Amino acid sequence: LTKLTRIITRTDKPEKRLLMRFEFLHRAFSEDSITIEEDERHSYTSEYKELTKDYYLDF
Repeated sequence: LTKLTRIITRTDKPEKRLLMRFEFLHRAFSEDSITIEEDERHSYTSEYKELTKDYYLDF
């Protein structure tokens, strides 16, 4: 396991998913998280918008 990303759907909820990267070569372990929505529905975080901007016409 070289990377672990915790997916948090909303800031007021616990993590729901984990993304894990496995590699054959030994590398340094890194861990981060991404939050999809702010406190209210359809209020997306800037981090999520940046990650998915190529897939939406108008965000």
